[in-house]
Amino acid sequence: MTPKDGLWFIGDCLALSVNPERSYSIKQIINSGNIDWKLLVYLSSNQLVLPAFYLNLKRNSLLSGLSKNLISHFEYLTYLNRARNHKILIQIKHISELLWEKGLSPIYIKGAAHLVDGLYEDIAERMLSDIDLLLGEESVINAFSHMLDNGYKPINNSVDINTRIGRHLPRLVKEDEVCAVEIHYRILSPRYSRYFDYKSVKNSLRKPKPSDTFYVFSYQNMILNSILNAQLNDAAQKHYKTFLRHGYDLMLLAQRTSPLEAANSFSYFLPLINDYLLFSADLLSYPKGLNYKETRSAKCYVKRMHFLWKRPMIFRQIGHGQFLFSRISRYIKVGVLFIFSASTRQRVLNNFADPSYLKRHIEQYVQQFS
Repeated sequence: MTPKDGLWFIGDCLALSVNPERSYSIKQIINSGNIDWKLLVYLSSNQLVLPAFYLNLKRNSLLSGLSKNLISHFEYLTYLNRARNHKILIQIKHISELLWEKGLSPIYIKGAAHLVDGLYEDIAERMLSDIDLLLGEESVINAFSHMLDNGYKPINNSVDINTRIGRHLPRLVKEDEVCAVEIHYRILSPRYSRYFDYKSVKNSLRKPKPSDTFYVFSYQNMILNSILNAQLNDAAQKHYKTFLRHGYDLMLLAQRTSPLEAANSFSYFLPLINDYLLFSADLLSYPKGLNYKETRSAKCYVKRMHFLWKRPMIFRQIGHGQFLFSRISRYIKVGVLFIFSASTRQRVLNNFADPSYLKRHIEQYVQQFS
């Protein structure tokens, strides 16, 4: 089993959520003995879908071909993620109440929004790194200050309260809470923020329950946010990145509203959005509801990704090269700003004085090249 075979097999299993009739063909593949479970564990962990992969196998009675040790491993990691997400939901409730005291209603976005909105059959399916919330630009400092007053602190203790990192204020953590929090004042990176921002979504916000003191996006805007975050903020297509977790979210959101209608409502980035829709559909073996247009651009994108996944060494080398290029470009940019900008000088000096910042920075290289 090649990495490409493994990744697309995981995608096929994830699609059981909406296409349970696939279980027979998947069972035949499992019974064939041609499955590299070590590779599947690695890929599903790397793509942050291990619990969702396992739960879809379990719901469709597809565990008979797995060893007891492997099932125990899957079950334990899924249990840990479910317990963590329970704590995250409690933390979200606390954050909402905290901001409500200041007359603020946070808008949860990305994974946090999907979790509070009940997108998943089991909350263990979604792996979250942090809680992302959005507020109007005039409210973010007020919210940030109030959270500082209530026990939260920046991960980098040397940052200034007015420090802005692209789309959000410095990440906040609290000793007795499980997840870091990012308060966003932009949805997209500064270069694209005017196309999809707080003003463009605020009139279509909704509450998951009438009693909630927070909001989430409409389903159309959830789809747009997921795709544009991948394509513009994370440069998925440009840098040949694969986000199976995003694809799984899109498939589930597609059961609530049409992704293609969402794409058509946002004509400015329609080709970019449609390309991602087709690649996501391909990753999950074209599940029900995840629609797209078969354009030449989208088909070329999918072929290119298939080509690279069949050649993992080339894929890895491209990734290393792009990582180094982005880092060197950033160092040059910061170096120039260091000369002309007092705030940049102070931020750089503060970062170098913080051992935890340097440790995190080095860890990014270790993760990239390990």
